[in-house]
Amino acid sequence: MSDKDIEKELKDSADKITVKSFSERWDNIQDRLTFDEAEQTVLAEEPVLVTTENNAVKSADNKKIKLLLTALSFAVCIIIILAIVLPIVLREKEPTYFGESDLVQHAVDKELFFNEISNKGYDIVNLSGYEVGECVLFTFNDEIKGGRLIASEEECILDIYFYDITYQLGNYFFDFGDLHLSYELYTVGSTEIRYNTQFDESVYNTIARVPYKNLNYNIKIFSLTDNHKEIFEKLFS
Repeated sequence: MSDKDIEKELKDSADKITVKSFSERWDNIQDRLTFDEAEQTVLAEEPVLVTTENNAVKSADNKKIKLLLTALSFAVCIIIILAIVLPIVLREKEPTYFGESDLVQHAVDKELFFNEISNKGYDIVNLSGYEVGECVLFTFNDEIKGGRLIASEEECILDIYFYDITYQLGNYFFDFGDLHLSYELYTVGSTEIRYNTQFDESVYNTIARVPYKNLNYNIKIFSLTDNHKEIFEKLFS
């Protein structure tokens, strides 16, 4: 069969083909284009890429802003509470300072004296070798804040005052009216002793101010010999 015969036969066959309408063809392929329920569920759960203008993005941004505002509010509350509470706590821990005129004196016997200062936690000077006589406890607002005792041996008498570290120190201990005494410095270990010694009618009068083991001392020494340094060594050893 020649090419012309084949071409003619194809044209005759084409003319015999009846073309179906669109509606008829859609009915035939419609079932193949419709998704079943399972496929629809999967597609609905798949993530969808959205722009920053989408409501989903706006909702996430709103949540972040709310969380940030909550955190800031909490931080502000903490700062306000600390601003109120801290000064009160710090004030409660601050010591109450007092002067000698604020003290109430209580004359007591030796046993009660040493029991009370021991209970208070005071570690006073070394009094071994001395005879302790008069004893006085100092109180401030009914709390023990120090004491006074008289100690003696053959050649000297010690008049010892000691105060809590909240005692307000002043330089008046070396002042006598218009007379302002200079003082010298003597050291026993790490303890610094400021003192002044005067000789008067065969007696050496020594006054000393000493901070020692969380107590402030004012000490008067009346001695027949110039032995104040030996006494310092013994008291603060």
